[in-house]
Amino acid sequence: MALLKVHIEKAGLFTSIQDKGRKGLRYYGIPVSGYMDAMSAELALKIVGNEAGSSLLEINQLGPTLRFDAEAQISICGGKMDNEYEPNVLHNIPRDKIIKLGSITEGMRAYLAIRGSWKVPAVFGSSSAYSYDAFGIGRIKDGAHLEIQQKNKINSIHFTTNTLIPDLNSINCIKINPGPEYDYLDTQSKEALQKQTFSMSLQNNRMGAKLTALPLTASIKEIPSSAVFPGTLQLLPSGEIVVLLQDGQTTGGYPRIGIIPEEELWKFCQLRAGQQFRFTNSEF
Repeated sequence: MALLKVHIEKAGLFTSIQDKGRKGLRYYGIPVSGYMDAMSAELALKIVGNEAGSSLLEINQLGPTLRFDAEAQISICGGKMDNEYEPNVLHNIPRDKIIKLGSITEGMRAYLAIRGSWKVPAVFGSSSAYSYDAFGIGRIKDGAHLEIQQKNKINSIHFTTNTLIPDLNSINCIKINPGPEYDYLDTQSKEALQKQTFSMSLQNNRMGAKLTALPLTASIKEIPSSAVFPGTLQLLPSGEIVVLLQDGQTTGGYPRIGIIPEEELWKFCQLRAGQQFRFTNSEF
């Protein structure tokens, strides 16, 4: 099979290679990393016929400009983008085509899958970039290129799925479960956690996101350093909430007042700065 080179003319705001991440290494302090919106990433891979959990490009807010040196097949899923390519379907890209993926107009992150076997280095079993670039892989930069061992083409037809993909700019409800230190919240703060409106602050990235809302109060400010994972809601001494995400630390010393379930986390990761939402759970 032919080797496809995809040249990175412009990298975009923060474009990175991600896959299913580094599993089973949190004991050693190594975050899982991987897809922020796993539902959209896996859909993109399925459309192009690549293996589940394999590598693709995760795009944040502003997409890259790419040039393909051979014919290729791609799909774009997740946040809607300002370009000519319909989301959630298979596209044929001609040789020497330059595609400008543009900005994301709905949601926060989009995913570009390219049919074939990606020739990318792996560290601890994953090609996923890490926010601090500690592994030296996965972060896309101007002038670089991707190498993909191509497979036979598949029919370019509209892809249908039973997965309901909502208007990402209309996400206004995130399910959570009580965390280990939930009962340390006072009565008023427990009520506020489920009734007040939160919004995503500008302080958000792949490591975590600080929320904007009235501060909450707990009877403890810190705990012995304990295990945390993506989706953990930590209560800072200021009363603010930080939600840890895929590149977040593996232990922490702030009360864990809630947990966003793994199957719900993709929605949280598509919230834009300033977007308002509420937490909900029948267990409260």
